[in-house]
Amino acid sequence: MMSFSAQSHLISSVLYQVHWPCALKKDAEGTGPEDFVPLNIKGTWAAMEKCYESGLAKSIGISNFTVEKTKSLLSHCKVRPAVNQVECHPLWQQKKLWPYLKSEGIHLTAYSPIGSSNSPFADINVLELPTITKMAEKYKRSPAQIALRWNIQQGHSVLPKSTHADRLASNIELFDFEISEEDLDEFAKIEQHRLLRGDEMWVNDSTSPYKTVEELWDGDI
Repeated sequence: MMSFSAQSHLISSVLYQVHWPCALKKDAEGTGPEDFVPLNIKGTWAAMEKCYESGLAKSIGISNFTVEKTKSLLSHCKVRPAVNQVECHPLWQQKKLWPYLKSEGIHLTAYSPIGSSNSPFADINVLELPTITKMAEKYKRSPAQIALRWNIQQGHSVLPKSTHADRLASNIELFDFEISEEDLDEFAKIEQHRLLRGDEMWVNDSTSPYKTVEELWDGDI
């Protein structure tokens, strides 16, 4: 069975998601060579559909699926995924995936919407990007609020993570201002870097279905 998780979501009271397009043993404690089992997306999605049809889940979705992997799923599913939860922020805007999901009516939920320090590009701080800091000064908002508001105005929902009460409160204060269309155009000029590549978790030369990070993301890196 694929790794999956339950998340609350704006369009559903309960949403179950396939967490990664990888398959692990039931008792796996990590993602080492001994933890993988053969990949069976069709069988996993059929089990997810049973959860939906039985009423155990109000919606079912996917996470970390590329355009190609989503297309493959749509070719055989009975119940279409409601959402694809993926890394999305001004430094990685999902410029290939997002238009495709929109055309298929699949909602995009952004994880790590203000970036991640645990990545190969840890020296690139999303909140310190010149575009972000310039907009924060212009709109008199925090850089995190600017990054989150950018996602909201793309039509995405966001899942920011923080253990600080003041930051949690600040992250909610997004709906009393709007970034202008002219300023949104500035975000499109930001050089793109995927931060959470999954190299250490899902890519190896033995039992993983992905031998390179290019295979995991179907070249969209």
